[in-house]
Amino acid sequence: MVAGARCTPQPSSQQQPVVNLQPLPQDAPLIQRKFEPKVTPPLEHNEPSWYYLVTSKKSFEPYPYNKLDWLSWMKQIYERIDGVKPDLEDDEDIEWLNALEARTDTVAKKANKERKMFDICKPRPGRARRESKPTPKAKARQRGQPVPKKHDEGEKKTKEFWAEKLVRRTRTLVGIMGRLDAAYPTSTGGFSAAGRAHAIDVKILDHMEDVPKGHSQDDTFVKNIKFGTTTLASLNQVTKASPSIAEAAGPLFLGGAKIDSPHMHDKNAKDKGINDLEALLPAVTSPQTTTYNNTPVGKSRGFGQYINLAKTNATTYAWLTDVPAWNSTRWEWLHVRAASLGGATDGTNLVVGTRDCNTHMIPFESNLKSLAAIARDKSHNYSHVDVTYTIGKVDGKAKHKVGEIGIKWKLVAATGKGVHQPEGEAIFSPLETGRNISKREVKHLEDTLKEERAKAVD
Repeated sequence: MVAGARCTPQPSSQQQPVVNLQPLPQDAPLIQRKFEPKVTPPLEHNEPSWYYLVTSKKSFEPYPYNKLDWLSWMKQIYERIDGVKPDLEDDEDIEWLNALEARTDTVAKKANKERKMFDICKPRPGRARRESKPTPKAKARQRGQPVPKKHDEGEKKTKEFWAEKLVRRTRTLVGIMGRLDAAYPTSTGGFSAAGRAHAIDVKILDHMEDVPKGHSQDDTFVKNIKFGTTTLASLNQVTKASPSIAEAAGPLFLGGAKIDSPHMHDKNAKDKGINDLEALLPAVTSPQTTTYNNTPVGKSRGFGQYINLAKTNATTYAWLTDVPAWNSTRWEWLHVRAASLGGATDGTNLVVGTRDCNTHMIPFESNLKSLAAIARDKSHNYSHVDVTYTIGKVDGKAKHKVGEIGIKWKLVAATGKGVHQPEGEAIFSPLETGRNISKREVKHLEDTLKEERAKAVD
């Protein structure tokens, strides 16, 4: 039994597996389209209409037009979501983005109804003589007093009432856009991994510089990275005030069933669980070689990682296979070859790994997209990008537990061209725990990769 577990009689694992696993699904669900209002000038309205205000950039005092323009924020949010979603590789990230999209849908639907009411209603009587005076709600906000929530029926028939509603909807959408900007800042080749990384005090220094007081050297996320024959770790040293931050693993789900007391299952039960799971899953394909001479074509994720891996999350796999520190680390299913780069979202292309390793891989995946764009835009000098994806140190019993994921790339010159051919290799450690990648390290990786791409000849 696991140390510290209660001394409760355990049934034989031969008769009582952790859970009974079901066959994998075959068909992916249809995706619902999001809310897309069609706003056109109304045929009949009481001037000024909402459409007139936002298109003419006219204020409806005391409401500036931009605080009424919820539609432009909705469009920006959907544009950002559509740009980010194809590059996401993890179920949790996609669920979070879907929740924001659903929230945007709800706010936009309400705003669209309120926009119609604004057009139907008339301004408050006497408005022309006191055009600059705020509404009772606006007055309360200015004075720091509680905002009145009840309105008489007459007030609900005024443009001012519905303008207040639209200002609130716009404010909500601005907040949603802020959350997107923080989580998915833009970067060359896609969104930046900085939004996923940690706010740790980090310094990138020359090797001749002294390590700052309170810092220690940590090359976890720069080691095993090469550009040509030069290793990244040889160029700079990374120091951190703390190599990691406190985290907790997520809940355990095996075969769709939640496991509330993992300590109640002995090694025999866990071994049977992993054997039953692996019997359902195909082995990881390695190596995977491909070429890109244009924007890589992504591959559908189908049901997603959780469903495609027998309704089992990565945390459970780490627990079943006794990965060290499984319960104090955030785990994800990692694509060996990103879905946005044509990789499958199933057992042939997924391995268990830390969230930090997944974050570590993103700058290199974005780099491949940027190199493919160079091959497309500078076809007179470059032919294509050769890429090889590999895994290494595969566990003998658990074939989706690997010690290494590798990506090797080369921008190949066109026939007869003697131009510089940017190339490199990165080896990632999906099972390494106790180390967290920082926002500063992500920027260091992105900047270095950008410098290497800049060496491609025009």
